[in-house]
Amino acid sequence: MSTHEYQTLDVPVTGGTLRAAVWQPEGKPAGTVLAIHGITANHLAWSWLVRALPGWRVIAPDLRGRGGSNQLPG
Repeated sequence: MSTHEYQTLDVPVTGGTLRAAVWQPEGKPAGTVLAIHGITANHLAWSWLVRALPGWRVIAPDLRGRGGSNQLPG
């Protein structure tokens, strides 16, 4: 089973900074999944998906007002 490197990125947007997580697999990714969480969650809600998709890159932003993007207005 492949492992992933986890990192967060802070992206400047209107009103502040948007936090996004990237799980990068070892070697060349088979593809990329953009995972968007529900209204009461944050990017960590997708940890199970990362485990289920060895070899795939998973990118998951924290929506405005949630997780690491909690200072951004809606």
